Amino acid sequence: MQKVTFAPGEVCTSVTVPTLGNDAPSASASAWFKGSVTNTTDVVMGANAFTRLTVREDDDEFEPVIADSDGVATASLAIAGDAKLGASDTTAVGAGSARVLITSVPVLAPTVTALEIDDTEYAEGDAITLTADVGGHATDSTVAHADRAPHDHRWNAVVHASASKRRAHHRTYGGLKLLRSDNGVLSHIVRRYPVVVAKGP
Repeated sequence: MQKVTFAPGEVCTSVTVPTLGNDAPSASASAWFKGSVTNTTDVVMGANAFTRLTVREDDDEFEPVIADSDGVATASLAIAGDAKLGASDTTAVGAGSARVLITSVPVLAPTVTALEIDDTEYAEGDAITLTADVGGHATDSTVAHADRAPHDHRWNAVVHASASKRRAHHRTYGGLKLLRSDNGVLSHIVRRYPVVVAKGP
């Protein structure tokens, strides 16, 4: 139990609730507990006097992995989309040998890559190639259009991600901006965004 004090005029505040963890995987992705505010003084309780505290499961089991001829075993680790930035410690225990491996995975903030077309006048159907020569690991991406002219753009927003370098091909005119967002231990890569443009009224 902890004391919470509201400043004059304050109607909402955040409270940190410690949880007791374990290293046993659960069949459920999360568990919830009911919490409440009690022993209030000069406070009017609202509809959320009782609420749920949701705790996400952070333990998991790797798929069985067989070591190679050098004795190296490789496994993939998924980072949650809402994971906190910074170091994320991970512990793996061998099922047969009970050997323990502890590693730290840095969780990075999302980044954005923007490419813009200059003010040159282009005719409808002209092909314009924007290239971002950057490298890294493949990851999912998003593409957004920032048009400075009232043209009708029909998008084929299928993104093909590859760890190898590619060119980002666009068929458009006017202003164009591409946004690339990485979540987790990932860096810039080159992606292809197919775009089809129709002339507006």
